[in-house]
Amino acid sequence: MKPAKIIVLAAAAIAFLGVFLLPYVSIGPISWTLWKMRDVNPRESLVHPYIVLGTMLPALAIGALALKSQKFGRGLAVVTTLLFAIGLFIGWAVFKKIGSSFGEASGIGAKLMLLAMVAGLVASIGTIVKPDTGN
Repeated sequence: MKPAKIIVLAAAAIAFLGVFLLPYVSIGPISWTLWKMRDVNPRESLVHPYIVLGTMLPALAIGALALKSQKFGRGLAVVTTLLFAIGLFIGWAVFKKIGSSFGEASGIGAKLMLLAMVAGLVASIGTIVKPDTGN
């Protein structure tokens, strides 16, 4: 059993839960989760949390199914690679949208979520190269 499916499952779970639980942006005493940031500007809704959730939910399901079946094939790895790449891009885009940079405003949630998505992306790419066909 290769650990790629466990990494994909854990990375998707961390990113999914991080949307609701972890502070994504910390500016001075102000700390917001990604979910709370969607309604900060009353004239414009931030859709980024929905996109991150929409990409991490299928990755979470694929990781769970791969762990259950003990197989993580090349086709599923391509799908999770695309999902993690989109989630990572959207995670970075949040800081551009709020007019800040990752280094000056990122909270522990942003750092952990983006690190988890990078780990999921690397594990998925590794599975594309050498798929886990089970025993």
